[in-house]
Amino acid sequence: MALLDSFQFELSHRNGGTPIANGLVVKEVVGSVVKPDRLRLSWEGTFSGFFVRADVVTVAGETYMTDPISGRWGPLSGDVNPLGFFDPAVGIASIMSDITEVSLLGLETADGVRTYHVSGRLPSFSLSPLLGTVAPDLMVDTEAWIGVEDMYLYQVVFKGIITPDDADDIRRTIKLSNFNQPVTIAAPKVE
Repeated sequence: MALLDSFQFELSHRNGGTPIANGLVVKEVVGSVVKPDRLRLSWEGTFSGFFVRADVVTVAGETYMTDPISGRWGPLSGDVNPLGFFDPAVGIASIMSDITEVSLLGLETADGVRTYHVSGRLPSFSLSPLLGTVAPDLMVDTEAWIGVEDMYLYQVVFKGIITPDDADDIRRTIKLSNFNQPVTIAAPKVE
């Protein structure tokens, strides 16, 4: 997974979301990553209890986001870079290398791909590239679906507390696809 040049991902939550900033909780994220420094994503969540949605593009250290109200693109300040706290390429590689107590649950088909369905435990710190601030010293129950033919991670589910504000029964699912497929991510036109 660490050798991939590009992939698409979906992150969803059940029984909660991931806090990103004061009052902002992300519930769903869909995006593409092109290494080393390009990211395009759309997210939905709540800000102080109200529904919000925005798009984000990062290209070579420059980050742009749509205003959740007007939908217009604008630059984010230099110190706000999603790749600083949300780095799917690093996070996915961490999952594959840091999972412990692995056991095979069986062979299954996930999105049309024959996979090994495994379970294990993952240290919470391994998820900080995906979720930002994590509760320290936790082991997270994890299930993963890994391609039989290519050994790519196609889906992973994390059960239970990872961030300090999580509910006990939170469940996060990440689906990965379109490995090494051509993706163009360019800076948007800023109005």
